[in-house]
Amino acid sequence: MPRRYACIRKVLGPGFKLKITWLEPDPNVQGEVDWCSKKLPVACGKFGLACTEEITDHTVFSHEYIHPTKSKDKNSSWMYPRKGETWALYQDWNLRWSSEPEKHSQYKFDFVELLSDFSERGGARVYYLGKVIGFVSLFEPAEQHGVLRFQVSPNELYRFSHQIRSYRMTGREGYGVPADSFEFDPASLPSSLFDRRSTVTIAKPSTFW
Repeated sequence: MPRRYACIRKVLGPGFKLKITWLEPDPNVQGEVDWCSKKLPVACGKFGLACTEEITDHTVFSHEYIHPTKSKDKNSSWMYPRKGETWALYQDWNLRWSSEPEKHSQYKFDFVELLSDFSERGGARVYYLGKVIGFVSLFEPAEQHGVLRFQVSPNELYRFSHQIRSYRMTGREGYGVPADSFEFDPASLPSSLFDRRSTVTIAKPSTFW
């Protein structure tokens, strides 16, 4: 899953090498410090500069992140989910997973679109996305756990597992493609979603359409 960030410093030739600096989580809140100390995955929050290296394997990159918030000293960046982005959320998430990390190495996910930018004061408004039956990686707004929209609170930042690169569909791409659905990058999805036995039919919520 795409959860690491790097800053591209320079493009080198020949061979199209990249000089990059990795970004590592640098949390300020104790619960998040404990989470990071147990090497649990982090995709949001404060990140600081780490080691610099040259790489030739360009497949390590998933997508560009274009909205980091820089600190005054330019050595730290804050990564927050933004309006219109699609993200995976951990199911049954709890920041106290750090107390028993060995029990939380396998994850289940929900998928959402952000209806607002995440903020430290208000969190973020999101709505659930469910898999469209008959398609490999097409998702549309759908109720999950009895609700469609909900608020992710400010203290649930680490509930966001990873951003999913996606493309919003118009409905004209082919038969049965819902307008305003999303085509997800399959590399950002768990393999269980491609098992037909795990697919569940989800009805469209009449209040949304």
